[in-house]
Amino acid sequence: MLLVGAVSALAWNEPTHMVTADIAYSTLRAENPAALARVGRLLMRHPEYENWVKALPAELTPEERNRRLLMVAATWPDKLKYDNALKRKYAAYNHPEWHYINYPYTPGQPPAWTAPSPNILDGYKAELRILASNGNVARRAIALCWVLHLTGDAHCPMHAVALITGDYPAPAGDKGGNSFYVRTKAENKTARKLHEIWDNLITGSDRFQNVRKHADRVCALHPRASLPEAKELRLEEVLRSETYPAAVHHAYLDGALRGGTRERDAPALPADYLDNAERAAEKLAALAGYRIAGVLASALR
Repeated sequence: MLLVGAVSALAWNEPTHMVTADIAYSTLRAENPAALARVGRLLMRHPEYENWVKALPAELTPEERNRRLLMVAATWPDKLKYDNALKRKYAAYNHPEWHYINYPYTPGQPPAWTAPSPNILDGYKAELRILASNGNVARRAIALCWVLHLTGDAHCPMHAVALITGDYPAPAGDKGGNSFYVRTKAENKTARKLHEIWDNLITGSDRFQNVRKHADRVCALHPRASLPEAKELRLEEVLRSETYPAAVHHAYLDGALRGGTRERDAPALPADYLDNAERAAEKLAALAGYRIAGVLASALR
């Protein structure tokens, strides 16, 4: 398992967004090729499309190229945060606060479904409305990237929660695990943010074959037929009934997980923590991929 450096509110890392896009591509290819073709045609109108194509290996087949382009599109909203040239060029479309919603979690208390706005729900609703419209096609192609990306982010447990305790007081709490430090093993000298660990559970490599391998693994473990709930995507319900509970149960161990407020105070994770977390993340990634396919097919009828 590869754990790389994290930045606040990164959400699933780029390779995992590529995995969910690959699952969506395969699902549409098998179940709704006409919708997949509409996705491809719209993506061609994205203002960065030609640059994306130039960056791909020349020897790709058309199918491989189209698959990779959907992966690239799914990562584009994150690039707006960290690529200075893109940040300047597309400042109007860079919304770091859209990548998450920090529902407060206080162990032993019922959920409080309040969170600062704007957040992921605001961004998703706005971009889905544009995607499904008959408006400017370049703008709709940008919205396509956002819908791809935010659907993935909505299935990342650390993007639906902020732990509130005496060590992590309201309103910010632990900032979605960004102020909650742990060590993956007791002997490790380097502490990690809990958020970072969850970002990188699926894979840390964006190599095409690696992404395909992990997408195939996730789908084999969680085939679409085994997840009837994947047919529906009501984002607020997903966040409240799936992603937030996953954070509570699998990330924070129902409040039992110990963490440090500083790197030097970080305790070790339980021995079975990462294996259990990875299993939870794989199911959520599968749901994200299948739901991306559904929402794109519905929006681009």
